[in-house]
Amino acid sequence: MSTRNNDREREAQPALTVALSKRRMTLLLTLLLILLTAIAARTLYLQSVKNNTLAHYAQSQQQNTQLLPAVRGPIEDRNGQELAVGEEAITFYVTPKLMKDPIETAATLARILKLPRGQSSQLLSRLTNDPTSGFAYVMREVPKIQADKLIAAKTKMDTDLAARVAKLPSKPKKPPLHALSALGYYPEQHRIYPLGSVGAQLMGAVNVDGKGIAGLESLYDRSLSGTSGKQVVVRDPAGTPLDVLSLRPEVDGRTVQLTIDSTIQTEVERVLAETMKKFNAKGATALVMNPRTGELLAMASAPTIDANDFGNANSDWQRNRAITDTYEPGSTFKIVTISGALEDQVTTPTRSYFLPVNLPVADKMIHDAERRPAVRMTTREILVESSNVGTVKIGIELGKARLAKWIKRFGFGAPTGIDFPGEVQGLVLAPDEWSGSTIGNVPIGQGVGVTAIQLASAYAAIANDGVLVKPHLLKSVGGEPVPKTPSRRVLSTQTSQIMRTMFGDVVSDERGTGNLAQIPGYAVAGKTGTANKAEHGVYVKGKYVSSFIGFVPARNPQLLTLVVVDEPDVPWGGTVAAPAFEQISEFALQYLAIPPDGIM
Repeated sequence: MSTRNNDREREAQPALTVALSKRRMTLLLTLLLILLTAIAARTLYLQSVKNNTLAHYAQSQQQNTQLLPAVRGPIEDRNGQELAVGEEAITFYVTPKLMKDPIETAATLARILKLPRGQSSQLLSRLTNDPTSGFAYVMREVPKIQADKLIAAKTKMDTDLAARVAKLPSKPKKPPLHALSALGYYPEQHRIYPLGSVGAQLMGAVNVDGKGIAGLESLYDRSLSGTSGKQVVVRDPAGTPLDVLSLRPEVDGRTVQLTIDSTIQTEVERVLAETMKKFNAKGATALVMNPRTGELLAMASAPTIDANDFGNANSDWQRNRAITDTYEPGSTFKIVTISGALEDQVTTPTRSYFLPVNLPVADKMIHDAERRPAVRMTTREILVESSNVGTVKIGIELGKARLAKWIKRFGFGAPTGIDFPGEVQGLVLAPDEWSGSTIGNVPIGQGVGVTAIQLASAYAAIANDGVLVKPHLLKSVGGEPVPKTPSRRVLSTQTSQIMRTMFGDVVSDERGTGNLAQIPGYAVAGKTGTANKAEHGVYVKGKYVSSFIGFVPARNPQLLTLVVVDEPDVPWGGTVAAPAFEQISEFALQYLAIPPDGIM
């Protein structure tokens, strides 16, 4: 019995072994199938799904897109003299992740570039700020002579290292590096102003990226900037450039030509500096303009600054005072009162007025600058001798509404629209804001604020037979002349001619206030201005703004010149500003070969 059972057990064991083997084989085959399926799926994923991503990643490690900066266009005067131009320079950078030793790199760069200790520390900080970064500036806009030394040093290091590597028995696994291996560079334009201080407040400035941030550089930035291009740089694994694939070339900026004449501008700045020194003045401004066209031949502010160091100059000196500064014009504003009264037939040049010593107006007492007894004066004499009492009497007859009308028609209280940033509109009260005494102040240029360019524009209308032309600085862009400047009639031709004659008497008559503006051989027409200076709404004793504005030749005006002097130690416009007018105008007349016309 037991023997039979043992036989049965021996017969069952092979069957069990076979069954187990089949299960194991099935499991093994299943696992193998799963593994093969996973491998196949992964392969398919890499080939079809991630292939583009990996290819792009690999390509990005070998190529990078760089901007090709456009050359900024020059600014020229009316004769082609360059006032602002780009100079070739080099900007250096490093790739921090490729540096062998940041400290060694910084020390080498500082030594070659001769950087002061403070700049050396800043450089090291930039290089070590982010070791994984692909870009860090070393120095922007390095002058070419200095840049060539650094480029030569890097080239020598590259050559020496390549020679050492060539002598090695086997190629290194990693490319060997030297102190400047991570250094790269590209060309840039460094903005320079060849004439230095000449026209500095007009030019303005650009920032380190070459973008205009002040003055005409800012206003015409779009025309001057051009359009940057792009290029693809192919590099080897060590980051060394191998080839350049140009995608889009840059388009250089256009030339901006001004109406300014740099020779006249230079003389104007010289005369202003001399006048400031002579009269211990705080500041001054002057301009020379063609009254027929509105073209400005010069526009200067003093103290002047070096345009090549604009950013470090005193901010008060950076201003173009003719555009940004508002001042009380004093007697030069009598152009509005007298010409408006003539045009509205309130007065005539020969009408006589009784002028008391003092004229009460509300709570104010009006008197002439130079004390005199009661007299009779004609309208002509009132203008020639600059009588405040006489002008106020005419202003009262003209009336508040009509006087306000003429102030507006001459352009006061609104920007002229000159092509220069930052123009202010001045300060003119609306008639409903006038007090009882305002009619005693405004006719003689008190209680109003004007800019030099507004006053010049108004007087240009008298010189231009009653037609006001918008002043401007731009002559052409890219060789294309600007459209004709808009104009509008302010006065009749007859009234403007009468005013020209009377302004001529201001200079030529022995009782006139503008005798020191006379120019031998030329008839000059103009007006003096002396105004007590107001600060924070209060007149400051002993502080004045002195001015003279005129045009020449008086019969056929071709030049208009305005001089404004801030806080001279002698107040009178005829003493301070008229001689400066004479010097500037005489120089311009001779320089432009405008023939003498005799005396009116």
